Amino acid sequence: MPDTLHERRLRRGRRWWDLVSPVHGSAGGQTTRVAEVALTHLALGPGAVVLDLGCGSGAALSTLSAAVGPTGRVVGIDHSPKMLARADAVVRGNGLANVELRRADATRTEIGHGAFDAVYACASISAMPDVPAVLAAVRTALRPGGRLFVFDMRLVPRGWSTPVIAVLRGVYAAGAGFAGVDVLDTARAVFDDVTLPDFPGQEGRGQPDGGWPPLTMFVARTAVSSGSAP
Repeated sequence: MPDTLHERRLRRGRRWWDLVSPVHGSAGGQTTRVAEVALTHLALGPGAVVLDLGCGSGAALSTLSAAVGPTGRVVGIDHSPKMLARADAVVRGNGLANVELRRADATRTEIGHGAFDAVYACASISAMPDVPAVLAAVRTALRPGGRLFVFDMRLVPRGWSTPVIAVLRGVYAAGAGFAGVDVLDTARAVFDDVTLPDFPGQEGRGQPDGGWPPLTMFVARTAVSSGSAP
């Protein structure tokens, strides 16, 4: 069977994340702070079921686990075996009985149908080989009124940053398998409701439409069906 572009990107990304897994922070740092910000937008409560999409070394697992409580559930998905090994150490070391880990290519594996109240994705979707496919899968996996929180790279060249962004795109593609797809624009095409909250500490400034910094943070929400709670 011929080696597809998807498979090459997936393999490249797995190698990259396996390589950086020893230095990927799971006990604190920026990813943990992002998870804490996400809690203000995901409306998690006791008993909720949340997916950590591209959970990496497990930096957000303790935060999400505490938010949903013992009656809730957290599912972490990643394709890097070495990242998952570190995430498993976090689960075992902290006694996170409500956390389940799965190794999967989220762009090709059914995540679930209406199985989750919320999905958290920090610096993961942009590195996946098929961004439209994974966002469509997330929409299917969310219950009516469910929310997706994303903090990720947005490598859209604008103005003076164009040459810098071009270099970053090349490095990201060669290292982690970046497919060149804009996560935010794709989410807007998949979800009816996408909002861009201010970055923490920059309230009132809004987010740049591409350019610098090459980051995006947004919340996408599925429609609330008739008779469902808002």
